[in-house]
Amino acid sequence: MKAPRFINKFLAVKKLTAVGLQSADQGYVLSYCTLELKGKEVKLSDSADELSLETFVQKTDAAIPLVLVIDGKGVIHRRISMNETDDLGSILHKTLPNISADDFYVSHTEPFNGHAIASVCRRQLLNEAVQFLTEKKRDVIGATLGPFCIQAVLSLINNGYNADVNIPGAQIRFTDGFVSEYVPGNQDVKSFSVSGETIAPSRIVAFAAAFASLLGIMYVPLSNLPLAAWRDQYAQKKLYKTGLVSAACFLFVVLLINFFLLTHFNEKKSDLEARINVNQSSISQIDTLKKELAEKEAIVSKTRLLQTSRTSFYADRIASMVPFNVKLTCINVYPRETNGAEESESSYRFKPGEIEIQGKCKYSIDVNDWINNMRSFSWIKEIKLEHYNPSNTDKGSDFVIRVML
Repeated sequence: MKAPRFINKFLAVKKLTAVGLQSADQGYVLSYCTLELKGKEVKLSDSADELSLETFVQKTDAAIPLVLVIDGKGVIHRRISMNETDDLGSILHKTLPNISADDFYVSHTEPFNGHAIASVCRRQLLNEAVQFLTEKKRDVIGATLGPFCIQAVLSLINNGYNADVNIPGAQIRFTDGFVSEYVPGNQDVKSFSVSGETIAPSRIVAFAAAFASLLGIMYVPLSNLPLAAWRDQYAQKKLYKTGLVSAACFLFVVLLINFFLLTHFNEKKSDLEARINVNQSSISQIDTLKKELAEKEAIVSKTRLLQTSRTSFYADRIASMVPFNVKLTCINVYPRETNGAEESESSYRFKPGEIEIQGKCKYSIDVNDWINNMRSFSWIKEIKLEHYNPSNTDKGSDFVIRVML
């Protein structure tokens, strides 16, 4: 499955160190160059030579991936005929007849006019260096044999593609940009100028390998080395580390926000509790006043003290309809409650919304007509004859009418 573009961009190598390993009788002598890709520019950030592997490990950053260039004793370079049908086995046999691919690593330059430069070394020679660096927690993502990676920077160190490039211990002839000849031996070497950077002759091979690997134009990788597995392992390691750091940062931010929120709400809680303790007596007093206010509002509502008084209007309208044969003796608006017994003079309760009418009449039909006539008033909810006492005297019968407003 193809990884998303942003993943590939993230996993791309932005900084890389190429190590030129010269095999000698007493181990390796190395030079290295560290290049960094900044935007569209490649910057040389560090370089050195005449170092041992132990010194190199101590001197350089362990987070930067490595590309190895093996040369010197034990590495054979030979010009061979080569065509498109040649495979790894045939290249090996043309270089060194009767050798096994299981014991040797091989690389070759791009064929030119039917020939190429093949490079061969025993696997042990490279494996020892890779094993040592791996034990020191270094990530090796590429390797090649010989100095032929200079082809990647030929246009930067020479005005054309036809040149004889002298390096320590050999001369490489380029024709039309391809490696056409390799001549071993001591040569007259000079420093190289690459885009304003002065590169020592002993470091030019490492510089070229770093440049080619950083831009993905390595011309002579080892044919039978698990380079893809190395690169995948480095990419997974980088992704894992970045994911771990991102997760830790996210968790830290969440915990930090949680800490600030908890501190804020704890302070707010403490402040509110202090205010409540200070104002507890005021709160109790407010509750008491609210209770008293509710009781008084209930009394006022029940007695209708806040409503507009219309007692004179009610009395006038009732009196205006008194029949000729009825004698009105009393109109009691909001009469006093007695509950069947006389109460003390100091205690008074009234019946709001009621009117009590008392009078005398000779004929009961006159009272009934009067009651029916008063039902036409919209402000009367209910009217009834509460008491009627017939009498045979000329003074008439007593009656009581109850009106509900």
